[in-house]
Amino acid sequence: MIRIWISNKNRDRIEREFLADARNAPTGLFHTLAKEEVRNLLDEACPALYRCLYHDDAEHTVNEAEVQRLLLADRSALQDYIWQSGIIRKRKKKLLSEAFQYENLSKRKVLNTILQLMDVPVCPYCNRQYTFTLASGKSRPQMDHYYPRALYPYLAVSLYNLVPCCAVCNTAKGPLDTREYPILYPYDEGFSYDMGFQIVAKDSDDWVNILHDGTGEFSLTVEKKRQIPLKKEAVVKNQMEVLHLDEHYDMHKDYIRDILRRQAMYTPERIHDLYRQFAHLFRSREELKQVLSGTDTDERGWGKRTLSKLTYDIVKQLENGHIRIEKPGEEEGGAK
Repeated sequence: MIRIWISNKNRDRIEREFLADARNAPTGLFHTLAKEEVRNLLDEACPALYRCLYHDDAEHTVNEAEVQRLLLADRSALQDYIWQSGIIRKRKKKLLSEAFQYENLSKRKVLNTILQLMDVPVCPYCNRQYTFTLASGKSRPQMDHYYPRALYPYLAVSLYNLVPCCAVCNTAKGPLDTREYPILYPYDEGFSYDMGFQIVAKDSDDWVNILHDGTGEFSLTVEKKRQIPLKKEAVVKNQMEVLHLDEHYDMHKDYIRDILRRQAMYTPERIHDLYRQFAHLFRSREELKQVLSGTDTDERGWGKRTLSKLTYDIVKQLENGHIRIEKPGEEEGGAK
C-alpha cells in the first residue's frame, strides 16, 4: 500500500552494514557457505544455485561476488534466482534451510541497525499499524519474506526480500506465492496517487445526518484514480483480498467521520485566521492544513503516520467537491 522510501545515503550504509555482518559474523552467509557440509547440501538440493555460488575450481571456493549479489538482490534479481532455481519442496527445502538460516540473522544486532536506518514506523502493507524499531532492540517490526522462504528458502536472508511489517499482515500473507499471485512490492511501489480510497453514501448524500446521528450509512472502496496498467489494478485487488484490507478498513468508519467533521470545521476562512494567529509555528499555510488534516500531500510522508493514505484520499474527495457537508438551511452558493 505504502512505498518504503530510503535515501541513497541510508541505502548505502544499510548495504555496507548488511554485507559486513554477512562476512564477519560466525553465522553469516559467507562463513556458512564455506563449510564443506553446507556446500554438499547445496550441491544436492539445488545444483543450479550451487554452480552460481561456488567457483568451478578444485576446492570449489565460494564465489563472493555472487553471494553479495544474492544478498543485495533487488526485485528483478530475486525473480532471476526464482526463475533459475524454482520452488524447493520437502526434504530439499530442509537442506537449503540449513544454509540460509533467517533465524540466525534475526538474532544478530545488524537487523536492528538496518531497521533503524530504514525508518519504517508504519506497516507498508496496510498503513494501519505502527512498526517502530527501538534502539534498545526490545521491540521491532516483524520481517516478512516477500517471496516466502517456505517456497524459496535460498532467498531467506536476501536483504530486499525482507519487508518490515506488522504481525497482522505478516500472518495474513503467510506463505503466499507472490511470484504467481503478487502483491505490491514496497521497496518499489505503493498505491501512490494511482489508487485511492473513496467513500459513498449508501442511501443519500445527506452527510450531515450521517455524521450527526449515524442514521445514514456509507461505503468505503478502493478505486483507480488515474489510468494505470491492468496488471497493477490486479495486484492491488489481490493485496486487498489477501490481507483482508477491505474488512480492516471498514472498522475505521468512526475515524472517517472524524476526518469529515474536522474538514467541515476548518473552513478556508478559519484556516486563514489560524494561520494569521499562529504563523510563527508554520512555514506555510499548506503546512498548517496538513497538521489540521493529519496527513501529508506528498506520498513520501504517508509512511510516517497510520491511516495517512486513507486520510489523504478522503480530504482530496472533500476538496474536489465530491462530498458536500452543508449546515441545515444552507444551499449551494451560501446561506439563505
